[in-house]
Amino acid sequence: MLNYYQILGVKNFASLEQIKTGYRKLSKKFHPDVNNGDKFFEEKFKEIQNAYEHLTDNRLKTIHDDALKNYYSFDNTQYFQTNETSQDPKQEQKPKETPKESVKQKRDIKVKFANLRTWVFLLLIPTFLILYFTVLNTPSKSEVSDSFGKLYNKYIFEGQATNTSFNKISEANLEMLQLLNNQYECLGRFDEINLFGRFDIIGKISSENHDSLVVDFTGNIYFVDGDGSGLKNGTNTLFHLSLTVFSDSAIGSYIVDEIPNTEFSKVKQTGVLKLKVKSKTLVPRIDDR
Repeated sequence: MLNYYQILGVKNFASLEQIKTGYRKLSKKFHPDVNNGDKFFEEKFKEIQNAYEHLTDNRLKTIHDDALKNYYSFDNTQYFQTNETSQDPKQEQKPKETPKESVKQKRDIKVKFANLRTWVFLLLIPTFLILYFTVLNTPSKSEVSDSFGKLYNKYIFEGQATNTSFNKISEANLEMLQLLNNQYECLGRFDEINLFGRFDIIGKISSENHDSLVVDFTGNIYFVDGDGSGLKNGTNTLFHLSLTVFSDSAIGSYIVDEIPNTEFSKVKQTGVLKLKVKSKTLVPRIDDR
């Protein structure tokens, strides 16, 4: 049951003077103009006004008192109870924030945010330093290759070599191994009866694309007893080889420089190669020659 006495914060069946005193006290506290038009206070003020109007009108007060007596079944212990906790229901809610409190809260938030940024910064510094020195101390690609053995291309070719200076054709066997710094090593020999000679030369890539590889080699070609050359064991001269490698074949040209103190002392021998890729594999190698 709605109890107007409790709304005004006075005892049940209080006198008119007590009702007016309670009304004046609460109306000042809950008046909307005092509370910046807050909706809660506006509703509460209407409730206080309504209770005051009922209790100051004799006819309405008599009806309310009779109903109140019936509700409490003539229990005098409840007739004169006051509802102190009901005087200000807003007490259960958070107090209205004043401008000073608002400024303080904003200042506290700024301080907390500044502290958070400081902690984040302090945490990021060691992380950055760790990453920096990790990258700084990371070995280069060639260093990794030297230390752990990168996988390199190894080709094995077989086919024909034609000495165009003497119009001779013979078998040719070559092995080409990838090195560091865009270099390749080529080991090979021709049929030592017809063309003679064996070589172990180093070359550098002159061009490379998705379907071919061109390597230019320069080194020495060596002759040994019994290879058909008739030259003394250990005789050698410069040997130039240009090799174009495709996915399953290779072509090339070569020049054998003059061989002093021999019948070839004034002759540069030239020739061409036509080879097939017998195999292509990946092998570890850690030296760069």
